[in-house]
Order: sequence, then structure tokens, then C-alpha cells
Amino acid sequence: MINIESCLKELEKEFDFCKVFKEKHIIFSLNKSKEISLKYFKSENKIEINYVKEVDIFRCLFNLANFKFDKDFSLQLVKSFNDLSLMVDVARNNVLRVETFYRLIKYLALLGYDSIRIYLEDLFEIEDEPYFGHFRGRYNKEEIKNIVNYASLFSIKVIPCIQTLAHLKTIKRWCVYNNLFDIDDILLVDNKKTYELIEKMIRSVKELFHADTINIGMDEAHNLGRGHYLDNHEFTNKFDIFFKHLNEVLKITKKYNLNVEMWADMFFSSKNYAYDSFNKINLVDNLDESLKLIYWDYSLRKEEEYQKNINLHKEITNNLGVASASWKWIGYSPNNLFAIKHNELFIKAAKKENIKTYILTCWGDNGGETSIFEILPTIFKVSNLAYEVEDDSLFKALSSLSLND
Repeated sequence: MINIESCLKELEKEFDFCKVFKEKHIIFSLNKSKEISLKYFKSENKIEINYVKEVDIFRCLFNLANFKFDKDFSLQLVKSFNDLSLMVDVARNNVLRVETFYRLIKYLALLGYDSIRIYLEDLFEIEDEPYFGHFRGRYNKEEIKNIVNYASLFSIKVIPCIQTLAHLKTIKRWCVYNNLFDIDDILLVDNKKTYELIEKMIRSVKELFHADTINIGMDEAHNLGRGHYLDNHEFTNKFDIFFKHLNEVLKITKKYNLNVEMWADMFFSSKNYAYDSFNKINLVDNLDESLKLIYWDYSLRKEEEYQKNINLHKEITNNLGVASASWKWIGYSPNNLFAIKHNELFIKAAKKENIKTYILTCWGDNGGETSIFEILPTIFKVSNLAYEVEDDSLFKALSSLSLND
């Protein structure tokens, strides 16, 4: 159970409107009927909150940010997602300070986000691997512990996102890892040393984050099997190599009792989300049911196109989440207007298809120049859409600007 006094004390450091809650009698209780409600009784100076998850308490309080407390007030909230998440990319030369995470977590608490995913690549410590994340600003054990503990103060879960196949070019610069690569930034499948490193990675993030859930990456390995793997084997279907590697990684995650999710793009053609001709039967028959696939889509599409793609993924598995875009990776300034429109349509489609995990991604791509706080309009709007709140004037309580400025 959260300590509301401790939480409010932290929130007051960032948000002046939270100071008024010290003067109120706040009562909150778990609502098993899955309904979130907020009531203020002027005569008793009392706030009553019925919540489904503890993060809902802060989202309810945030809805009082502009309220004058001069009359009774009531509000019903509807939240369609079990896991509303922000994914922060710290691996692209934009390693957020611990204090910056503290500030971000306070915003996410007020907006009712259930979790924060941290995309790491090599930015965490592994015992006996001094070159892993070397000169990259990796987080040490104490820093990760502080981030996780601060998030838990607000009942926000921290989920590590690593890579276990591609996107590991930053360790390739060190000769100790040269024999672990197939081609480009893709690890060499069927190599004992590869799986020794992957197990060290998985064991480390489990211990560092006290994690029960992990994202293992596995995206965009388009040249898989075309380098050193081909030198050592006869030509092998890329999908067969991929599936063999996935199963080896899942053996490791099961050893550490982890819930696992991964990006889903490698199961589809990159051109049009059509199945590769050889994929579908093997996938339906062999994909581990405990594995959650994340359908990511950062384009602006019609709502029905998002629905169509969600249903294509459902032909593989019903254990499915979706990931949208904040569009912060295009330079020094993000495209919040585009991102908000994209998320409006994607969230509508996700709700209609009963998706329960919705991840707003904040990729840095090749630079990470844009501050995470420049996309507050998108982070805010996604929360409003998730909770079905129409009052965009609340944004001014988070910044000195209105949402339309």
C-alpha cells in the first residue's frame, strides 16, 4: 500500500497544486467492480477515491488540479488498459540522470501510468564484463536501485528493455565481443559464448531491477544468418534461425522465472505487415503462449488499419500489446501534433480490440537530442485518452502552457 503522505510530499516539490491536498481528508479504497471514482465533499473537506490500481489515486487527484474546492465534485473514470506505459530510450547518447527519472516519475504518477520501461541496450552493469557499456554512461547498481525504489513509492513498475539479438553495435567496438557477432549488430546464433553473455544480461537485469517482467528486444534483425552464421552452416531459412534463437533465450528467461515480451516485427514482412509465406503455420504451432508480442507502429494510419494489423498479430497469439510513438527522435524538437493524432487513432483501435498493454515509446534513434519533457503534451494526451478524460485544460497544471500553445 502506498504512503499517501510521502507521495504528496514528493509531488509538492514539483507541482504547487498538490500542496492543497495536505489540508484535505483523503480516503481511498480498492474497488473490486473495476470502477474508478472521485468525490469531494465540501462540508466535510473530504476527498474519496475508489481505485482499481494504486496509480489511479494520483490520476484522480490530478483531475482536481484546477478545482477551487468551493463546491461538491464527483467524477467517474474509465481506464481500458491494465498497463499504460512510457518507454524511455536511454541508449542513444541520452542517459538520463537519476534525478531526471525522479522528476519524470512524478509526472507519470499524476497521469496514471502503470509502468515505465527503460530501453537500455548495454547501459547496465554485468559482473565480470567491464567492457559492457564501457564509456557509455551505464547505470550502476545503486542508481538503478534508486530509480526502481522511487517508482515503487508511487506504485509504478519499472520494466527493463534489453536486446538479445540485434542493436548491440556499441559493444562490437570492443575486441572481447568480436566473436559474438554474425553480421552488422546481430549476435551469432548457435554460439555458446553468445548465450553465456545473454544469460549474464538477463540475470543482471533481474537482480538490478528486481524484475518479474523483461522485454528481450529481438527486433529489426533483417540480415540474420547472412554473415558468420552462413560461413559455419549451410544456407538456412532466416525464420528457422530466428525461432531457434528465440527458444534458446526463452529457456534462459524461464530459468529466472521472468515474464517475457518482445517486439513482433520479425514475424512479418517489413513491407506491408503481410505474413512471410513460411511463417504462419510454424508460428501458430510453436510460439510459446507465455510470450507477449508487442505490435509496434509509429505511422499515422486510419483507425481501421491499426485494427487490421492488430488482428493479424492475433492470428499468431492473443498475448499481445501495442506500442505507439511520441515522435521525439526527429531532431531537437518533437512533433507533438503528429504524435497526438497518431495516438488518438491507435488508442481507439486498441480499445476496440481489447488490448490491455499500451506503450508510448520515446526512442532516441541516432542522437536523443530532444528532452523527454518536450513531449509532455503527448504523454499527457495519451493519459487523457486512456482514462477517457476530455479536460485538456489540466495540462496547464503540468507546465506554464496550455496544450494548444
